[in-house]
Amino acid sequence: MDEDGIVVRTSGLHTARVVVVTGLIPDRISSIPVKEIINNDSLKSIRKLDDVYRISNYVCNDPELQALIGQIHLKKNGDFVLIPLVGDHLIVFGTAFSDREVREKFEKLKIFYTKGLPYEGWDKYSEISLKYGGQIVGKIKEGYKDDNKENE
Repeated sequence: MDEDGIVVRTSGLHTARVVVVTGLIPDRISSIPVKEIINNDSLKSIRKLDDVYRISNYVCNDPELQALIGQIHLKKNGDFVLIPLVGDHLIVFGTAFSDREVREKFEKLKIFYTKGLPYEGWDKYSEISLKYGGQIVGKIKEGYKDDNKENE
């Protein structure tokens, strides 16, 4: 989607640096602006492109997130999962029903990356979940050994 939320067709003339979106997106490719979809209450419950737009727009307008997030995936259960370019973990984003929800989740993620991961290590978690309001839940990798705990 472009900055106006219109689905852009691919081109063989150049390669664009974009966030890849995959998964079970039920919408057909069309030139309907996302703003029309978002403002139409009858379509809101069945469209996921508005949620994709909220997440991708936020990522594309934040240089730190743009360097971090490489892919957005929509799971069958309706949750968005972000796949970072750095690290061996997934970020379970959950829903993206509003700009405020998206902003708050990304603010929590940035705090976790700057304040938590330097102390815990990039290899500790297999999954970081922003899905639950007001908290971040980290799933420790199976078989992970904390070398710092052994020295205590």
